[in-house]
Amino acid sequence: MASLFRQALQAHQAGQAATAETLYRQAIAAGEEIRSARHNLALLLVERRAFAEAKAHLIALIASPDADAATHFMLARILIAEGDEAAAIPPLEFAHSLEPGSLPIRLELARLLAARTELARASSLLALPSDKAPVPERLAALRARAEIEIAWADLDPAEEELHLAAAEEALRGAQALAPHQPALLNNLALLLRHRGRLAEAETQARQLLAAASQLPESALTLAAVLAGRDPEREGEAVALLERTRTAAPDHPSVTWNLAHSLMRLRRWPEGWRHYARCFERPQRMAPPGPLWDGKPTGTPLLIWGEQGYGQVIQFARFLPRLADRSPHLMLACQRPLLRLLARLPGVGQVVDLADRLPSYGAHFPLLDLGMALGIQAKDLPGPIPYLQAPDADAPWNEIKASPAPRIGIVWAGNRQPDPLRSTTLDRFVRLAKRLDLRLFSLQIGPAAADIAGRGEGRIVDLAPLIRDFADTAAAIAGLDLVITIDTAMAHLAGALGGPAWVLLPHRAGWMWHFDQERSSWYPNLRLFRQAAVHDWDGVFVRVEAALAEWLGSGHARP
Repeated sequence: MASLFRQALQAHQAGQAATAETLYRQAIAAGEEIRSARHNLALLLVERRAFAEAKAHLIALIASPDADAATHFMLARILIAEGDEAAAIPPLEFAHSLEPGSLPIRLELARLLAARTELARASSLLALPSDKAPVPERLAALRARAEIEIAWADLDPAEEELHLAAAEEALRGAQALAPHQPALLNNLALLLRHRGRLAEAETQARQLLAAASQLPESALTLAAVLAGRDPEREGEAVALLERTRTAAPDHPSVTWNLAHSLMRLRRWPEGWRHYARCFERPQRMAPPGPLWDGKPTGTPLLIWGEQGYGQVIQFARFLPRLADRSPHLMLACQRPLLRLLARLPGVGQVVDLADRLPSYGAHFPLLDLGMALGIQAKDLPGPIPYLQAPDADAPWNEIKASPAPRIGIVWAGNRQPDPLRSTTLDRFVRLAKRLDLRLFSLQIGPAAADIAGRGEGRIVDLAPLIRDFADTAAAIAGLDLVITIDTAMAHLAGALGGPAWVLLPHRAGWMWHFDQERSSWYPNLRLFRQAAVHDWDGVFVRVEAALAEWLGSGHARP
């Protein structure tokens, strides 16, 4: 008669999981093939997600001299399935030490290290297997390398191009093994778009749509490649997304991208409607209570802002108009905006969105006011300025005492949502040297540290004096001109009504539409848009010429 372990193995191979599980337990109790029986029993337990018992068997194996790499690897996979990736790293590292040539172990360990931003260690694990290795193993290694290089580029802007080039090389190698795999086509299309090679990106995206037309993500990728290039291509993206939305009406990314494309084309009624739907997502932290129905109300109405500071400043222009429908109007927004927005006409109270809110009858999102008020082209830009700088505190006297021209600059924004909108301080330093200028930095955040190393005495750092947007507004009031990338600073300068120049990437935010020089939201702003992706040098050539003309025409205050 066959041993208990042999019977268990036969049942396991025949797909009789319950019988195999019982026999493996009996084999362990009888002392038969304990290591293999525990290992196989753990496999069955993992399949039915009995993780606690599976871990107990694996830990018992690890305590014995019989444990091999597969045991440690399986324990790590269970910990990952339980959501404890940090605890999975030690058994994975031990498994790798026992079997350093195992690609599955190296890939899993590399993935976890990359998630902890230990990218150098992760990359070192991905030495590609030989051409004789099975295609799935080589394909997995190439895809993992590409993902790690892309993550590395996001954390290391100074070496971004090197990492993106390595990622593209890995994706091209993977595509040679699997030419029509949708995931590879998608990743390569988006990578090429990011690198500014739009024609190649479009080719990959169209191949993706042909290979996987049933997936909404295929249409999303092609629409993303087309959007922001010119009005005709934007219209093509809209048509594609509308067809996709018919098939997948509740797909949040389809609605999000469609809304932004419609808004970029100024298709206001449908644009506002979809823009409002953008926020029908679980992570939207709406206040409790009923949503305002748009009708005049005598009870307190709470308008609440979300997303970035710039969008809140942009849409704050609609609040005075809303006061006609609600004489008891309150605004809840982020703390750095409180003092700036407290002086808005018609707004009785401005509170911190993160604090306990005052009582109200209904609430409504600030960014949906375009839909609620039926805003059309004729309603824009509205009164400019619509915000006022507070009275200057003593520190700003230093700006006023400086000789003209007093030019404020901002060169970097958060890498999310758009890493391509930032330029470098070096370009402003070269500009200041050629035109013999001293510039005032309004830059906030980590990028302000660049001044100490690369400012070359041409940049005055105002960041230590800035507590919030009211302070920034007071600083702007003392300047002759602001030159900024597309950040909240552009919206603030536009809302204050003073002269400002905005440096836009090739694919700019929807609120800049396809305007070449003047903004329909802020007519006091002058736009300088990239002619091609990454073309900051071309932008600064035009800025230098315009600034020389501006200086020569006496615009700067004496």
